[in-house]
Amino acid sequence: MPSFPLPPNPDIGCVVFDDHREMWIVFTGKEWVDVNLKEHRCNLNEESIQD
Repeated sequence: MPSFPLPPNPDIGCVVFDDHREMWIVFTGKEWVDVNLKEHRCNLNEESIQD
């Protein structure tokens, strides 16, 4: 986990950026989850699902 203190009473969806690991950390309501956006893949050739 991060090298800094996390908020003591976070709300669900609370987001914190860990500068040391260069990673977002999100609170799910039960635990903190790492989100590595460097591994995110997006296919921009797909049709839009928006109206």
